[in-house]
Amino acid sequence: MPRSLDVDEFRRDVELFNALQPVVLAVTKLAELIDDTTMLVAHSADNVKTKSLFRPARQLICSMAR
Repeated sequence: MPRSLDVDEFRRDVELFNALQPVVLAVTKLAELIDDTTMLVAHSADNVKTKSLFRPARQLICSMAR
């Protein structure tokens, strides 16, 4: 062990690291939920855009099928 190592400071650092783990876990989970929500919104917006773009063509095809 290096002579310059402050054991008390090292112990405090380890305790702080361990105490922060639940916070890290919670923030990571929140980030995943935000990412999931963002992806769902983007997918939904893309579906709306696609339906709007192809609505006239779909209406024409449906009217021709009658």
